Amino acid sequence: MNPFCTYLIIFCLSFSSFSSLFSQVESKWFEVGKSPINGGYYNKSSSPPFIVPEEDIQKALTSISFRSDTTKIGSICGVVIPLSSDHQNFYLTDISDNKLIKKITILAPGAKGITICFDSIFLDQETEIVLYNRDKNFVFGPFSSRNIYKHEFWTDVVPGESVTLEIKSKAGSNDKIHISNIIYSIAEERINPFNNATPKLESCQINVKCPDGNDFLTERDAVCHIYVTVGSHLHQTTGCLIANNSSTFVPYILTAFHGLDDDASGSLSPSEIASLSNVQCRFFYESSSCSSEGSSNSVTFNGADFVAAYRYEDVLLFRLYPTNIIDCRFSYLGWEKNADNPSKVTMLHHPAGSPMKISIASNGAITFPGQVYLSGGIYFPENYAQEELWSNGISESGSSGAPLLNQNKLFVGQHSGGWTWCNVPGHAYGGRLYYSWDHGSTADQRLKDWLDPNNTGASILLTKRNFSFTGPDFICSSNNYQYILNNAPTGVGITWTLTGPNTSSGSGNIANIYINSSYTGLHTLTFLVYHPSKGNISFSKSFWVGRPQTPNPIEIEMDAPPHRFTCTTSDAGGSTSFKWYKNGSLQSGFSDDVAIFNMTSPYCGHSYAIGVEAVNICGISSRRNKTAIEDPCGGQLIISPNPANDEIEVTLNDITLESTNFESLDIQITNFQGLIVMSKVEENNKFTINTSSLKDGIYIISVEKNSNQYSKQFIVKH
Repeated sequence: MNPFCTYLIIFCLSFSSFSSLFSQVESKWFEVGKSPINGGYYNKSSSPPFIVPEEDIQKALTSISFRSDTTKIGSICGVVIPLSSDHQNFYLTDISDNKLIKKITILAPGAKGITICFDSIFLDQETEIVLYNRDKNFVFGPFSSRNIYKHEFWTDVVPGESVTLEIKSKAGSNDKIHISNIIYSIAEERINPFNNATPKLESCQINVKCPDGNDFLTERDAVCHIYVTVGSHLHQTTGCLIANNSSTFVPYILTAFHGLDDDASGSLSPSEIASLSNVQCRFFYESSSCSSEGSSNSVTFNGADFVAAYRYEDVLLFRLYPTNIIDCRFSYLGWEKNADNPSKVTMLHHPAGSPMKISIASNGAITFPGQVYLSGGIYFPENYAQEELWSNGISESGSSGAPLLNQNKLFVGQHSGGWTWCNVPGHAYGGRLYYSWDHGSTADQRLKDWLDPNNTGASILLTKRNFSFTGPDFICSSNNYQYILNNAPTGVGITWTLTGPNTSSGSGNIANIYINSSYTGLHTLTFLVYHPSKGNISFSKSFWVGRPQTPNPIEIEMDAPPHRFTCTTSDAGGSTSFKWYKNGSLQSGFSDDVAIFNMTSPYCGHSYAIGVEAVNICGISSRRNKTAIEDPCGGQLIISPNPANDEIEVTLNDITLESTNFESLDIQITNFQGLIVMSKVEENNKFTINTSSLKDGIYIISVEKNSNQYSKQFIVKH
């Protein structure tokens, strides 16, 4: 975990509505040996899995029709399986530093991936939740209350048939968490970027990381892979952030109507529209390279409100829950609305849920003169559809809703369906912006009311990169520095304020600031933009002045992993990496906030002087020190099982037990509050203790023998 992110994130808040970070959660892959999960994310203790009954899985799977190639079954890529569980059923694995760690592992045999559905989730401010797969190389989160809107939440798809969920909360928290369902994925669309696996796609598909995609770097950052659970089915399509011409970044997503029309009736029922509350839009979902199908890290937004839909153009527009996405990584596609056929068409899409692909119709598109009927209830009246013949790449299931860009790289429609194969001419069809713009009779059936809210009559709008900052992230010396708010709205009032050890203020989207480097620490520059229709919106960037502060205190876990010990620190301010020391010597290979060191045989009785320094481009902090101490040689407590239910077996291994002056063992068990809950005397080094009367929780057993005391923690879980 690199603390550099702490000071490079652009924090952007809307005073008039919600934080731009609502619902935004990152999914990350890790190379073997570099995952932050050591047994667990917050705690290494394991938990027994909850196994989804086979009959529940088979019942859910009978609701769809399978083909021999289950990665290509239309937009349906998973099924809903009821699973009622709340946080009271989670497995308590640790209590330390006033924190509770709870864990549950869900095993759904045969699943290609699992989504957790929280139908009710209320989290205290300090509570965090993280999910990871069985191989512990894919992590979703952590997420917290600031990522949840309307108290329901659907996670990203965690690859494989097993998912572990961990909750870290403050002791006495008022969290209320209920899992209603899981989504059982039947399409293997998430591939580890660190292996050479390949998906079941047509061979002529082209990754956007290949040369064909290099001309669409900005446009790619507007495209998303969409999941939505409608009824008992999980549908996947492609969509995009589409720009409006009111100088605001309202997160409108444009995609295909039929991706929400679960019953293929040609109309959207209230329950189908309500399903948008669980929609997931995954951005930056690309392969790690041109030749790899392993996916890169991505960002997922959760939940949306219905805006408009028009069956006869197969178009759907919805608005993600955050009122504005204020993040410079995202783009909003511009558009061109006219009756002319494009001379070239490019499609950015996620066929079969794969990392983003690019397909090109070098001869452009034509207006199809007749009616078009496609599977899934898709219908275009005469002249409403545009037809493409791909020259590079093709379209597949899951491509539906993908943006179709003209020769100017502007949106002119969205893909709907058709019949295309590699090396076989096939026809693809899509909706036309020219018709979906204003052919609906009401605002909820057309696009112009939302993309041109001021009714300017514009026929073209350029693609927009979201608000971003230009300016240094670290400042090491006293001087004048310039920060610019890029892509700021025109014709509005803008002021800025600098807070921190250095302070300043001014107006306009350019801030020229003198920084005194002797005033070290975190600074925040905030631009306040007054927009007549949106009210005050603020955009903030944090930067650091000077060397980093001394790292936070070191936490040490001995014999974890076996014959090694793990040291953990955290950033106290301004660090980009760390230097670790053992017994005064700099240790190579460790630059993050976690370091793992070898113990010395016989792995008892030694102590180690551990130090850590924080580093940034301005210099190195003072060193934080702590001593790692092994257990004394001669005695060791072994408890089995741990966690326990009704009974534990305790063994004291001690080389002096065979001596003639052996004394009895005095046993005490205390709860985590330090209260003695059991006392007894044993005459042997191996004995059992009945724990059936103990409440669930963490306990300490202390064994005193010959004036030596041995202690160990164990867990009771009935």
